[in-house]
Amino acid sequence: MFTKKSVGLDIADHTIEVAGLLQSIFSSKPIVSGLGRLSLEPGIVEHGRILSKKRLQESLLEVFESALPNPLTPTSVVLGLPERQVYTSIITIPCDRKNIYEQALSAAQETIPLDKDDLSLSYSVLSSNEQGCEVLLYAASKEVLLEWSEFCSESGIRFTTFDHELLAIIRGLFGSTASNPLCIIDLGAERTKIGVYSKRGLQYVYAVERAGDYFTAELSKSLGLQMSDAEKVKREEGMKNEKARVLFEKLLEPILLEIRTALAYYKNSQNAEIKEVILVGGSSQLPGLKEYFTDILKVSVSHGSPFLLPAPLDVNDLSRLHYIEALGLALRGLDKKWERINPSLKL
Repeated sequence: MFTKKSVGLDIADHTIEVAGLLQSIFSSKPIVSGLGRLSLEPGIVEHGRILSKKRLQESLLEVFESALPNPLTPTSVVLGLPERQVYTSIITIPCDRKNIYEQALSAAQETIPLDKDDLSLSYSVLSSNEQGCEVLLYAASKEVLLEWSEFCSESGIRFTTFDHELLAIIRGLFGSTASNPLCIIDLGAERTKIGVYSKRGLQYVYAVERAGDYFTAELSKSLGLQMSDAEKVKREEGMKNEKARVLFEKLLEPILLEIRTALAYYKNSQNAEIKEVILVGGSSQLPGLKEYFTDILKVSVSHGSPFLLPAPLDVNDLSRLHYIEALGLALRGLDKKWERINPSLKL
């Protein structure tokens, strides 16, 4: 008997991933009821904003109906807010528990480029000591939240909350919080997100405006290739192509700089070292990238894999990467404890 069900919905500019989970009263481990993925054509979603409701509705209907091993229904949905519309920062403020929200809001208004009347804020206290409270701020535009909320309502999607992409990824990887400190590198199509996690939660967040699409464009210019041919070289040869490797090393410099900064931040603030880096996101499958990062960073580097997948599906390594966030989103909907652990955004 299944008493709980939840669906995670991850919508980006280029793709949609959906994952359904069922939780039995007889087992502590959920099972996957369905997984679906669909590429979005240009002009449907851009930078996390909806350009064509009708086409997005059609795409959502298709991805829910084509999910395997079973179609999914759009109820009890946890929606991953498009990351370009999320502002995340970690601040230190005086530990006045009675006024912590007001203090966090004041700090957010000073650092986040949103009008105070348009700011939706959530927060989580990571630690506290004599120096103050370390607080994770998670903010978005009320206008954007309303846009997605109204779209879900008009599309028959009963969503429960907006979730944080990086927090969903850690749940999707481990099915729980991280037991050891680690660094997540999420290489997507447009941006590379860098997050440092520990038992206390998300300790560091940074985004580099450089990722898969940029790599393809630069490869096209440098090698004189059509974009389609450059994309093929990137996906099939990557850093194993001698001519392309020199270019990739240059393109990866800003990302490596920020990864080193993240590792150094954690070492200096916690007096401990991060010894594990996990790569996620479609662009992390660049051939030779894992080996290159291992050599440069001198730490263990691996590709992430979701904590569970349906047994009937033959899912290759790249496909596994695609569903990590959607599974993490769905997991949130099964247990109210996540609302206490991870901040969410609401209208």
